[in-house]
Amino acid sequence: MYNTKIIFYNDEIQISKYNYGVSVSVNHYKTEEDKKESLEDGTIDFADSEQYIRSATTDYADRNKYNQARSLRRSMQSIYEIARSNSFDYFATFTFSQSYRYDYDTCKDKFVKWLKNFKARKCYDIEWLCVPEQHKDGAWHFHAMFKGDLSAHLVAGVHAGRYIIPAYRLGINEIEPIRNSNRCASYITKYITKDLALSLKNRRRYFYSAGLKKPESREIYLSDDIDLFEFISDHFPDYLLTYNKLVETHGYRVNYIQLAKTCVDDADT
Repeated sequence: MYNTKIIFYNDEIQISKYNYGVSVSVNHYKTEEDKKESLEDGTIDFADSEQYIRSATTDYADRNKYNQARSLRRSMQSIYEIARSNSFDYFATFTFSQSYRYDYDTCKDKFVKWLKNFKARKCYDIEWLCVPEQHKDGAWHFHAMFKGDLSAHLVAGVHAGRYIIPAYRLGINEIEPIRNSNRCASYITKYITKDLALSLKNRRRYFYSAGLKKPESREIYLSDDIDLFEFISDHFPDYLLTYNKLVETHGYRVNYIQLAKTCVDDADT
């Protein structure tokens, strides 16, 4: 059983402290993925999706709604963790101009094939995290975060500060440098909506390249006589508190904390 989850990103740490114990049976999970899917993390503060999730997970009479909410939550959490664990350089949007743009599986297959060919033939160090979105008319497009140097493969776009990849010929694309990686991680995660979950039921709602990192996490139990902030000070002395929020829902409380590693001036050491 644990009541505190610690996630380690690049130079940041995210801590979730619950006012209840989360029970984890050693033999209950067949795989690590099963274990991850069973945890009630709730570490993303996205108002609309989070409100939907919390309302659904308390309505146990509607099992389908409950399962959909948990699935949505898992997808959001996974995307957010991958986005936060890597230093991405670009954010891009890709559309499709042919009639198959209304068929998700065809769009995904063609887009993944293009990504792999682009990596193999032109940009060897590129990595990606992609999330689909459906237009109101039913057509599909993809949003992507890229890691790697794409500068040699870009030309100026219509809008200032934005570019296109001429090698992409499946439709229109637009790409721009990422200026705030944490904000971009939250932004791309918001594309995982209830409507998307229903449209892609039993199908993958995101995909990423094999070279991306995933965060390390630890689950511990802190007794009531241990002050959380003293624990943080003792165990993470090189980090500063950057975010602290207490959320209460249906009698449960979760303290969300974020820490950032301090910059040490070599001249002072």
